[in-house]
Amino acid sequence: MSNKEDVMLRYQKMVEVLRKNPGKYVFLIAQVDPDALGSTVALKELLEYVTSEFEDVGDAKWSFSCCYAGGIGHPQNRCIFTKYNLGTSIRLLEESLPLIISSHANEVKYILVDSSDMLDQRLPEFLREERPLIIVDHHRGSTLEDGDDVMYWIEDLGSASTMVFELMHEGANFFDDILRNRPERREQLADLLALGIYIDTHDMRTGSRRDLAAFNLLGEWRSNIHVATDYPLPPSYFANLRTALETMRREDHILVANLGVIESRCADDIAVISDELIRMEGVSLVLTWAVVDGKVRISARGTNLSNPLDEWLASRFGERSGAKITPTGKGEGGALLDVGMDFWVTADTTNELVSLVGKRICSLAFGSD
Repeated sequence: MSNKEDVMLRYQKMVEVLRKNPGKYVFLIAQVDPDALGSTVALKELLEYVTSEFEDVGDAKWSFSCCYAGGIGHPQNRCIFTKYNLGTSIRLLEESLPLIISSHANEVKYILVDSSDMLDQRLPEFLREERPLIIVDHHRGSTLEDGDDVMYWIEDLGSASTMVFELMHEGANFFDDILRNRPERREQLADLLALGIYIDTHDMRTGSRRDLAAFNLLGEWRSNIHVATDYPLPPSYFANLRTALETMRREDHILVANLGVIESRCADDIAVISDELIRMEGVSLVLTWAVVDGKVRISARGTNLSNPLDEWLASRFGERSGAKITPTGKGEGGALLDVGMDFWVTADTTNELVSLVGKRICSLAFGSD
């Protein structure tokens, strides 16, 4: 079966799942990044169109909302939110989801894009028993299987935005036909999808042929996306990078660095700094961590295919950790440890707490535990 035929079958199944299940749908974004934003906004647009075309459905209704967990700390995410006015359509989960649930009762249904894990530690605990009706995710390693009553498309690709574009382009001819009289909206959606692909494939260096094909096709409709790729970095990033360089400890091919206690608005610096440190010659595994809102957040990067990052993290941090493998074999993941530090973090105790956490993480990383 060709990829085009496969995409068409998935599109048709998604349409049928929607037709059989009217109600209030909520897109859940566990981790805000350009790929999650682009794929979510574009798929929501597609599903709103699909359901508006349903006939002979009586009083049945469909509506869609988007919620994100955590914050929008990374300057690139803030730039995208501002440029494309996403704050009007994507709401903070902890504020908006309870209102949606209370007003729609048992009608609420969930969609995951750029993720397939309702057990994600960043999502509220009450969601962990829920079963999404639609999943579109490009991370391999999921144990979920597609079924007759759901549409789960989980495939190892560089970007979820590529998969959503294929559904729109091959399934509905969305950009050429549906949006032909809405050039401004077409350009915006093309920008968001192109950004998702470009950034999640590390400037197109790690993408598959399908990622490259989707990105090139989007070039017909998108504007200059470099406005959102050449973003300024705040002074706090460089301060955190300096702390990481000052505190890093290396044994053989493993490097551990910490940023100390940082504000939640700077939390994305942990992953960005990990991406830089893994490039150090002779290093194949990096852990960068910080205390954020009383929890220990760890970003991990690995390049050794014989030592899968997800297994390595799970053996040390258990179910509180996770990782994905990029198409080039690089491991990207981390852990979120809630060790009840809120009460203990004060001006007088911060240094001692950071030291204790650092010793524990180093013992786990370097195998001295």
